[in-house]
This record gives sequence, C-alpha cells and structure tokens, in this order.
Amino acid sequence: MEAHARLFHSLEALGAADKLHGKVFDATQKENVETHDKDAAAEWVAKQGIDKAKFTAAYSSFGIENQVRRDKQSMTQYKISGVPTFVVGGKYQTSEADAGGAQPLFQTLDKLIDGERKALAPAKPTRK
Repeated sequence: MEAHARLFHSLEALGAADKLHGKVFDATQKENVETHDKDAAAEWVAKQGIDKAKFTAAYSSFGIENQVRRDKQSMTQYKISGVPTFVVGGKYQTSEADAGGAQPLFQTLDKLIDGERKALAPAKPTRK
C-alpha cells in the first residue's frame, strides 16, 4: 500500500489526483499497470500528460515521504488491513464489509459525520 499512497500523494501534489484517481484504479486493476513500481508509475503518469520529471521529483520528495509515514502510522493505529476503510473523527472505523454493502456504508458514514459535526459545532448561547 505504501507505493500506492506515494503515487496518490504525488499526484495530489501535482494537482492531478482528482483527474487521475479513477484512471489509476483502472490502470492497476484492469490494465495490470505496475503502479507500485516507481519507474512504471512514472511512465504511466507521463502517458496521462503529467511531466515525468516533476512526478519523479514529487514521488521522492521529503514532503511525500512524510505523508506516507503518517499514512503508515494511521494504518497501524487503526489496525487497517484493507481499503477502503473509513475513520470518522478519529473514533469510528467502518468499511463496506463492516456495513454490509455500499449503500449501508454511506448511510453509516452520513450518520457518523453528522454526529461529529454536531459535536464540534459551537454551543448556542442560551437566552435568559
């Protein structure tokens, strides 16, 4: 998962994550592109119109290294063994398998997020 996190953060740093997110999934899962390999990922990214040198620099940068390190810490902290896994408010963790499917997952996430927003909302002043 480290290489995929590095790829995602590199694309994010280059402003291309939203544009290429689905394409990365297809490349990895359907086209058998070795996106976990730095050189193969750089070649693929270049074919998508991203400057290969900029991608390679981002991929190996200190900033991306730190982000990947934080990702690893979070995975260890939350005992994440697969993706996608969602953590809400640092307290609740769920996945499609845990929720019983995609629709129940998003219903659960909506409830958890709503609860966290309410908990974080500033208290309304009381009138006397």
